[in-house]
Amino acid sequence: MTKWLNTKIMSNLNVKQAQTQIINAESIRAEAEEILDSKDEDQLFENEIPENLNKLKLTKMSELIAKAINWLWKPFIALGTFTILSGEEGIGKTFLTLAIATAIANGNKLPFSDVAIEPSKVLFFSAEDSLSFTLKPRLDAMEANSENIFASSEPFTLDENGFELLRTAIAETEAKLVIIDPLFSYVGSKDINRDNEIRSIVNKIIEIAERYDCAILGIRHIGKSKGFGDARNAGLGV
Repeated sequence: MTKWLNTKIMSNLNVKQAQTQIINAESIRAEAEEILDSKDEDQLFENEIPENLNKLKLTKMSELIAKAINWLWKPFIALGTFTILSGEEGIGKTFLTLAIATAIANGNKLPFSDVAIEPSKVLFFSAEDSLSFTLKPRLDAMEANSENIFASSEPFTLDENGFELLRTAIAETEAKLVIIDPLFSYVGSKDINRDNEIRSIVNKIIEIAERYDCAILGIRHIGKSKGFGDARNAGLGV
C-alpha cells in the first residue's frame, strides 16, 4: 500500500503544483489523509499483490487429520522417518545397530519396549566394515535371522542415481529398517557442514522413508574439535 499511496500523493500534488499551489510537508500530510479517507481498506490493498505472483501452498490446520506415530522402536525409531544415531569413534555404534537389526529380523523385543514386533526385513549399507569379516560374525554371535538381513558394501553416492538405487533396494527387500553406516560416506562431494547442501539429501531420505513406510537410520560420526565437550553439539552436518 505504501508504494501505491506515495504514487497517488505525488500524482495529485503534481497536479496542484501545476495549479500554482505550494507543496510542503503539511500539504503532503493533508493529501495523504484525504486519499485514505476516500478509500476503504479493500480498495487500498487491492493492487498490492501482482496477479502473476507465485504463492506458497497454504493448508488450514483444521482441514488436516492428525496421524499417530507408528513406532519401530518406541520412542527412538519411528517408521516413515529418518533417524540419526551419533557417537564417538569406537563406542559401539555399529554393534548397537546390528543388535537393533537382529531384534527386527528375529521379531524380538527391543530394550524399553514391552511389545515384540513381527519379524521384518533389514537392509544394511556399510561403507567401513567388511560384510564377511565384521558384520556376519557379529550377527551370528547375536543369533540373528540372517535370512531377513540384506547388506551391501558397494559404494554409491546419494545423488539422483543413488536415490534410485536406494529406492529399488528397499522395494525389492521390503525392508522395514534401513541402516546407512556411516551416512556421510554416501554424500559424495557434498559439504556435510553446509546446511544448504546436506539438507537436500536429508529431505530426499525422509521422502523415501515416508513412501516405503520404513525407518531409515543414519550413523553419524562426531567431530573431535566440535561441541565444546558436549557430544550433543558435536555431530557432523545435518
